[in-house]
Amino acid sequence: MVPRRRLQMASLRRHDGQDNPTRLLDLFDHFTLLGVEDMIAASDIRADEEAPIDWMVPDKVRTVMNRRGWLQFTDAEGRGYALDLDPLPAGRAGQVIYLPIDGLTPEPDYPSFTAWFSEIAEKFAAGAFSVEDGDSIWLDHDD
Repeated sequence: MVPRRRLQMASLRRHDGQDNPTRLLDLFDHFTLLGVEDMIAASDIRADEEAPIDWMVPDKVRTVMNRRGWLQFTDAEGRGYALDLDPLPAGRAGQVIYLPIDGLTPEPDYPSFTAWFSEIAEKFAAGAFSVEDGDSIWLDHDD
């Protein structure tokens, strides 16, 4: 089995984000798939964060914006999905968390980047999406 880190790196070598400088042609649900340079920039924003976030309750994810531990790989006006590279002991390195602007502790949504990306691909393949205004793609979510 290929280690998760190698799968993530192989994926980045293939796509390195979207060519979407205006952020008008998003991958889905207004999320742009970030390239390596944008991931580093998003990480730099959190580089000096050290104070715990009081509205978070720790379990699998740390209550600090976790400096370099959260690698955000999608963006939608500050929100996005991130790899948690430094989880708490109950978590798993490489788990995918959703980063809200504010809200509850981000619980892991997916065990890995591969699981996240596979679900997106499966939804597209199954036609589980809609197109709004001819340019916005919205995935059908299981709520």
